[in-house]
Amino acid sequence: MRATATSLVVRGESPARLVSSLREAGKALTRPAGGLVIAAGGMATKIAEIAAALSRAELGFPVLVASGSGVITERGEVEGESAAAALLWVGGAAEAWVVDAKESELCLQLSRELAARNTMARPETALLFVRPNGVQPHTIEALHGLKATRILGAGTLADSTVYAVAGSGSLSAGAGGALTIRGIPRPIVASSPACKMLMPLREISDVRGPMVLAIEGEPALEVLSTVAHALVDQPLVFVALATERGQDSVRPPLLLRAVQGVDPSRHGLLVSEEVRVGMRMAFAVRDASAARADFEMRIRELARQSAGAAPRFGVCLNCAGRGVSLYKNADTDLRMLKARFGEIPWIGSFSSFEIAPHGDEPALHLYTGVVGLFTSPS
Repeated sequence: MRATATSLVVRGESPARLVSSLREAGKALTRPAGGLVIAAGGMATKIAEIAAALSRAELGFPVLVASGSGVITERGEVEGESAAAALLWVGGAAEAWVVDAKESELCLQLSRELAARNTMARPETALLFVRPNGVQPHTIEALHGLKATRILGAGTLADSTVYAVAGSGSLSAGAGGALTIRGIPRPIVASSPACKMLMPLREISDVRGPMVLAIEGEPALEVLSTVAHALVDQPLVFVALATERGQDSVRPPLLLRAVQGVDPSRHGLLVSEEVRVGMRMAFAVRDASAARADFEMRIRELARQSAGAAPRFGVCLNCAGRGVSLYKNADTDLRMLKARFGEIPWIGSFSSFEIAPHGDEPALHLYTGVVGLFTSPS
């Protein structure tokens, strides 16, 4: 039985070796539908050379080329060195494209392009990669309303260009881009933030724009002082936001946000444009044990949702604040994925932020592991 997907990783700084490996991988499949290439380290500095070489290679299928601070395949996580990872698959139809826009309008232009390329609202998956400069939680809201499109994405290295190579070989470059996939089932998605809660979730009772002034009537700054007073080594304290209720004893999906400032006169905390009265929040810190337990729980639920289907390949978009810097060892999240889903091909990056569904719409995630599992009916 011929493979329906394959991945590869090339260490070092040779675009030619990467393209040669990608060409050989394509020969092992029957008419690849598309490809994704992610470059890190010294290979990321040669991303323009990689894209140009892919354009000349006459592969016959579209490829999106983006960067990250590290790369992931089923062979392992690669951080702190030069490498590139690639994924090819068979089935459906893919299209790689980019947009170039001002930082504040990048997500809006991506949204308009997604809508223009799918006027019939056909079910599709969009893997987005965008420069982090200027992307904020509220700018991601420009991607809302695209009900037919399941969006997964990540922030690239700062000032890094995203490249699209069409099946014809034509090359384009921009500040953001997408690989859209139709004709195969959209992935089942799970998101897992790397945090330990310092308190139960409580309702926000007063806000002024992006500033939280009160939590259940208590000044927000006083709540923070109470829960954080016993912390040692001054860890970074986050705000964890919950916009929906959990089921039974399961914690609801969370969005992590930094505390961007304080207003001592009003005892408020500057958090994000998305905060609203009635939304629940808690303070949290990055924690390896809690991250490991939550990731295991989320992929167990992913496996339950995919029961009756055969896993084909997966995408793992991991915050650069996870990996070795969190766990002190490599491959912690990856080992859990492989234990649950076996030796299917994976591709992923360590990123500046992640984009994944939160409720019914895409949202910006921080310090989060996002997993998209592509399946075939059994």
